[in-house]
Amino acid sequence: MSWLIGDGDAVEIERSTSYHGAELWMVTAHSKKKGLAMKSLALLGVENLEALQQTLEQRFDEDHVLYLRLNLDDLISSQLTLAESSGTGTVKGQAKIEVYPGQDALEQAQLTLQAAIEVAQKRNDEHQ
Repeated sequence: MSWLIGDGDAVEIERSTSYHGAELWMVTAHSKKKGLAMKSLALLGVENLEALQQTLEQRFDEDHVLYLRLNLDDLISSQLTLAESSGTGTVKGQAKIEVYPGQDALEQAQLTLQAAIEVAQKRNDEHQ
């Protein structure tokens, strides 16, 4: 998770129990730094970001939060793949979109995703 969020100090690990009593470990990572958050979002890659753009209305709520799930097995292998459902083997992700009064929230989310796509494309160009 630290490579995804870009800050190892932002990762927290908590031991807990599930609703049914089984032991589980909660790994959470939060970044309030706009630059790190954009780099982290861009790590999802152009294809995943474009898929998020296409499904934005279903993934975006009234609190300006974008929801996504990543495939756990792929994440463990340092690959980022959007999960199709909320079944087992997924990691929940959220991105809070900055929206100021008078701005259209959905439009700001689209602009944020487009900016992340541009960062991802630039990173791809640099690695070729």
